[in-house]
Amino acid sequence: MQNDEIIKTIKDFFEKLNISIIDVKEIVSGDIVVYNVLTNDSRSAIGKNGEHLDALHHLLSLMFAKNGDKDFHFNLDVNGHKQTKMNELMFEVHDVAKEVIKFKKDIALRPMTSYERLIVHNMFSGSIQIETKSEGEAKDRHIVLSYMHI
Repeated sequence: MQNDEIIKTIKDFFEKLNISIIDVKEIVSGDIVVYNVLTNDSRSAIGKNGEHLDALHHLLSLMFAKNGDKDFHFNLDVNGHKQTKMNELMFEVHDVAKEVIKFKKDIALRPMTSYERLIVHNMFSGSIQIETKSEGEAKDRHIVLSYMHI
């Protein structure tokens, strides 16, 4: 599916939900493609703790898969909400990593979505001091940061 078709599909989808949108911007960063929906109705589109946004992303993913784009992976954002949350997450995790190194002890992070865990694992993929591992089930799944004794 071409970029113009994807953006039109997203716009039509939001229109059918009576969520007016100003624009949809494509943001490409490495292998990650984000479609950021700009709207004055962010409350309806994001919901409490981003639950509406996650559901909208899931439904759009199913729509694209049904149309034959099973290998099309993207992230949906509204007014930069997820980007802001990712920046906050990275700042929070960076501070915890400093504690892990300073005290040389394991620290469990709060439960996270699979995407948030992916971001954290990627943050430390080349680290020689911090190791990450996911633990827990379902909504309690979280990451433990561990000091790597070298």
